[in-house]
Amino acid sequence: MMDEEVSKYLRVASSKKKKDIGAIDFFISVNAMFQDRGSMSAAWIRGVDRLKNLTLKRQLKADWTTTAKIRKAFWDELDEQERDQNLFPQVSHSSSSIHITSSSTSSTPSARAVPSSASSSSSSVNAVSSSTQAIKATKQKSSSLEEPWQTLQDCAQKVSQKRPMPCLEFDLSSMSETRAGLFQHAYDSLLLHQDNGEDIVTLKDAFVALSCTMNLSGPNLKSYFSKEILELADHNTALLNKQNNIANLLEPFHENLCKNDLDISKLLQFTVKRKAELMEAGQDNEVEGKITDIIECLCRFIASPEMRVEELFSESEVVDIWRSIFKILLRDTNIYTKSGETVVIASKGVQEILNKEFGDHSTYGRKADMLFKSKSELCNFEFKAEGTSPSEMLIQNRKNIRLNRCIFEHLRRLGVSRPRIIFADFQGFSGCVFLLQSFKDVYTSKCIDYLSVPQNATELKELLRDGDLIVSLLAIMKHLLDSEQEVNEALDKSKQTSTKRKLLQLYSARDKSPLPKERRFSSSIYLSPSTKSTPPH
Repeated sequence: MMDEEVSKYLRVASSKKKKDIGAIDFFISVNAMFQDRGSMSAAWIRGVDRLKNLTLKRQLKADWTTTAKIRKAFWDELDEQERDQNLFPQVSHSSSSIHITSSSTSSTPSARAVPSSASSSSSSVNAVSSSTQAIKATKQKSSSLEEPWQTLQDCAQKVSQKRPMPCLEFDLSSMSETRAGLFQHAYDSLLLHQDNGEDIVTLKDAFVALSCTMNLSGPNLKSYFSKEILELADHNTALLNKQNNIANLLEPFHENLCKNDLDISKLLQFTVKRKAELMEAGQDNEVEGKITDIIECLCRFIASPEMRVEELFSESEVVDIWRSIFKILLRDTNIYTKSGETVVIASKGVQEILNKEFGDHSTYGRKADMLFKSKSELCNFEFKAEGTSPSEMLIQNRKNIRLNRCIFEHLRRLGVSRPRIIFADFQGFSGCVFLLQSFKDVYTSKCIDYLSVPQNATELKELLRDGDLIVSLLAIMKHLLDSEQEVNEALDKSKQTSTKRKLLQLYSARDKSPLPKERRFSSSIYLSPSTKSTPPH
C-alpha cells in the first residue's frame, strides 16, 4: 500500500516542473503519522529507482538527502499518542471471525494450549486460509484490531450474545508474558461463562483482559502470570503523597467530642464557631478550613433524621453525601464533579468503534455516577446502594475499570506521557480506591486504599483520632490536581506544535496515506454490547 502511495506521488512529481519536487519532505512528514519510518524510506527508494527519467531520479535523490534532517526532526516530535489520535476514532472491522490454528508447540511458560474439548465450540480452521477468505468476503474501510486479539474480541461478542464460541488453537510464544497471560485469561473466562451463563462476573473478567488490563484485585491470576510478574506489577501501587501532619488539626475536635460524651450537637456548635474564625481570617480554603467544613458535613449527616431511624440510603443519596465532601476539597480548584445522567465522553469513541464492528453498541457513551473533570475527564467513581449483592459489586468494578481505561486512553492521546488514574467503587458509604497505571506493555488495576464515612458518633470519634479518611481524601485531591497539571501541560505542548503540523499537512492534503491495517491492542477497550440488542439468527 505504501508503494502505491509513493508511485502516485512520483507520477505527479514527474509531470511538474523541477521547482515543485521539493515537497518530498511534506509528503514524508504527513505519512509519518501513519507509517513507520523504515517502511516509508524503503518504499520511497524503490519508487525512485523505478523511474526512467534519469534527471528526475537524480533530483529526487538529491532532495531526499537534503531534506533528511527536516524529516528526522519532524519524526522525532511525533509519538505513539499522536498516531493513535489519527487512528483511534476512525477504525472499524467486520464482525466475521477469523479462527486461528497453529500446529506448533512452545516450551515457553506463557504459551499454553487451549482445551479443545469445549462442548459448544465449533471446529477450527487454518489461519492463513481463514483470514484470506475473511478479507475477500468483507470490504474493510479502515483498521481492525491486531490479531489474535480481533478474533478473541469476536468470540467475546458471540458469547455475550449467547452464541457458541469457536474453539481456538493458538501459539503464544511470540507474545510477551503479560499479553500471553491476558489472552489465556480472557479465553478461559469466555469458556467458563459459556459453560455457566449465570456467572456474569467471569464474562466481565474477560472484557477487562480484552481491554489490555490485569485486574490485580480481581480473579486469581497465578495461573496466568509468573510470580515475578505479579510481584513486579504489585510494586509501586501505593497512594502517594499521604500527609501525616494533620493530627494537630483534628485534636481539638476529638477532645470536644470526648469531653461532651460523644454529643454530636456540641461538636457541631464547636465546628461552626471554628469555621467562622477561619473565614474571618481568610483561611477557609486552606487545609484546616476544608477539614473543618468536612467535619461539619459529617456532623450534620450523622445527626440527620434518616440516620436516627437507621433508614437505608439510596444510591443517589449516597452519591450526594460523597459529592458534597469532594466539592469541599476541590472548591478553590478548576476540578469539579458531575453526577446524575452524566456520560463519560471518552467512552463514546470506543462505543463508535465497537458499533462499526458489531452494530449493537450504543454510541451515546456510558453513564457515570460521579465524574471528575477539568479541561478533560480525569476519573470516574461508581456507587451502589447499601445492601447490594457481592456479584453486583464485582460487575460494577469491572465496568468501572473499563470506563477509566477509556479516560486513560483519552489522556494518553492528549499527550500525557504516563497517566495514573485513581478511581473508586462504593457500596453505600464505604468503598475501595483503585490505581490504574501502565505496566510493561499492558495496564494494571489494583485496590490501594479504603474509604468509609462515619455513620455514628463512635465512628466519628475514631476518624478524629486516627484521621485515616481525611488523609486519604487529601491524597486523592493532590493526585487529581497533579493529573490536571499534566493535562494542562500536554495541551500547552499540543498548541505549540499544532501550527507546524497543520502547515505540513496542508502541503500534502491531496496525498493522504491509508490508515494502518491494524490498530494496536494497547489501545483496545471492550465495552459490553447494548442490552437491547438481539443476536442474529
